[in-house]
Amino acid sequence: MSNIVMALTVMITLLFLMPLFAYTPNVVLAAIIIVAESFHLSPRGACHRGCLWIFRILIQTTRTRIVELGNILGTNIHIDIHQYGDAKGVPGFLIIAIGAPINFLNTTYLKERYLLYT
Repeated sequence: MSNIVMALTVMITLLFLMPLFAYTPNVVLAAIIIVAESFHLSPRGACHRGCLWIFRILIQTTRTRIVELGNILGTNIHIDIHQYGDAKGVPGFLIIAIGAPINFLNTTYLKERYLLYT
């Protein structure tokens, strides 16, 4: 019975969490497995804290926020077009702001998001 429960748990986890790992390189996935195994040997509470910490870091670095910036007329201020209705895009230019450093974890995601804007 426990094997069936474990198999169902793994299937549900893979079904819902795999999209989060789509842009993650294999090196990072290997590091996650190593850290998870090291927490597996320690008390149960540390494992949960470690797993939550890893997921939080992954989500923040791989799914960074990208906004299109526009100019407020009469100023040099550029702000999010979708948040502020007074901001207008600069004709002939696409100005975007990326909410996290660009690194190997999020380059594929950023490229796809950039292509949506162009």
